[in-house]
Amino acid sequence: MQPGTCTNCFFSAQDADGNLHCHHSPPTMALPSGAWPIVAANDWCAEGYDITTNSWYQPSGIAAALYLTTGDQPFPNTTLADVTGWVVNLAAGHSYSWLITAYFTAAGGGSSGGMQFAMSGTVVPSSVIYDGWQVDANAIAGQNLATALNTVVASNASRGTNAVGVVHGTIVVNTAGTLKVQAAQNTANATASVIKAGSLFQVRQAS
Repeated sequence: MQPGTCTNCFFSAQDADGNLHCHHSPPTMALPSGAWPIVAANDWCAEGYDITTNSWYQPSGIAAALYLTTGDQPFPNTTLADVTGWVVNLAAGHSYSWLITAYFTAAGGGSSGGMQFAMSGTVVPSSVIYDGWQVDANAIAGQNLATALNTVVASNASRGTNAVGVVHGTIVVNTAGTLKVQAAQNTANATASVIKAGSLFQVRQAS
């Protein structure tokens, strides 16, 4: 992003002499110079936030992402299915990291379908690694490490009364495409497992 071209950003300014600065005004505790430092046109001033689209900017115009579920999503069987809204476009030649925090319930009639998760999509990685587990009733279960997409992690038939599934990882992109999150019951159960509203999928560009 060029300085002065974003009217709804909290960063990027150009002074009367043509010098570029990270922010329009100094912080409450100003630097010794009394202003933010002068930077080069291709420098990055940490994360910038677009207050209109409610999304983060990243270098090269490739946006990071924050995907928050707005409604409960049921998973009624053991076939992996996309988590609604949890998909992001990744660019070739860049690396990314992500963190999933999936709050879920899976209790049903004294048994449980539990949950399982996997990363999928059309992106072709030169390398990928991710890890996942579940926590319920103060116990960790289902931990697994994956080095390929479409590999199940955080898979367990926990009762899921107050459960959370955590998946985090990194990917180096060879061919651009989508990265998405999939989930399903771990064990078939008549009562659907449910990812709760407020669960979060966070993506950041690492390089």
